[in-house]
Amino acid sequence: MTVVKIAALGSRDHSCLEEVNRVLQYTKDMAAKGGETLEVVTGAAPGVNTRVVEWCRGAGVACTVIPVDWDGIGEKAGSKVNAKILEGVSSLFAFWNGRSENTLDAIVRGKKNRSIKVVVHVR
Repeated sequence: MTVVKIAALGSRDHSCLEEVNRVLQYTKDMAAKGGETLEVVTGAAPGVNTRVVEWCRGAGVACTVIPVDWDGIGEKAGSKVNAKILEGVSSLFAFWNGRSENTLDAIVRGKKNRSIKVVVHVR
């Protein structure tokens, strides 16, 4: 089976976490219809990223969590993690509160990479 690798991440205080579940389930279903398996990459922050991990565990979907080393790297840590999260993914599902600089950074990076389809959910 072919693996579809996507990134799903977002703001700590995104107001509609159930939307994360719906998007991931739909994506898993579409991958299965095409004979593919879903793999998800996300960050370790609370909020959307935590919901992504919980959903993957419950749905039996492989999930790679890339933690941020704020102490070791400093203020550029979020941007560096975003770059790692986006490596090798075909799509980015970003759940943005309209203010988070790190989620916006991931969106901008994804859009600059023309091989990544970027879908943004703003709340």
